Amino acid sequence: MRIASLQAMTNLSVTLTYHLQFLPFTDSLVDVVTTSTDVKLILQLLRLLANLTLSSVFVDHMLKTRVSNVILHSMSLFVVGQFMVVARQ
Repeated sequence: MRIASLQAMTNLSVTLTYHLQFLPFTDSLVDVVTTSTDVKLILQLLRLLANLTLSSVFVDHMLKTRVSNVILHSMSLFVVGQFMVVARQ
């Protein structure tokens, strides 16, 4: 998956117009978040998923699947990582 493609998708996800088109791919996006070791890729996917939470339909879908737990776990790992970087400085 390319970062440039994800950036375009993230830009599209800012408005509610395209949110329903992302629903079929939610699990695939989450799978990449959980399996990838590329930090830039993971962060871009989390931005995309965060934008999609503006839609009540998408939120309902996320709450019915494992997506919400994965996002919360990934975001918490990111926050801990940021604190560790700051603490080293």
